[in-house]
Amino acid sequence: MEEEREVEIILKAVSPAHPIKMSLPSIIKACDLRKLVASERGLPTDRLKLVLWGKTLLDKKNDRDDGDDVLVFMNAIPFFSLALL
Repeated sequence: MEEEREVEIILKAVSPAHPIKMSLPSIIKACDLRKLVASERGLPTDRLKLVLWGKTLLDKKNDRDDGDDVLVFMNAIPFFSLALL
């Protein structure tokens, strides 16, 4: 199995707050990302919504514990952004 690497993302908020950079594993569950972002921003996790390319990232699907995975990779675009609602 390939070694898990850390990548840097830029989080953009739908508010006057400035974007922040975060380092995280290249594969992370949406619920774990939500906890990290909430901790970094001092927000309650139950009021935080993560949106990636127009799609809301879900913690769970069909009442199971296998929510969306977020795969972060490097390509020609210099950063990966998430909008926080």
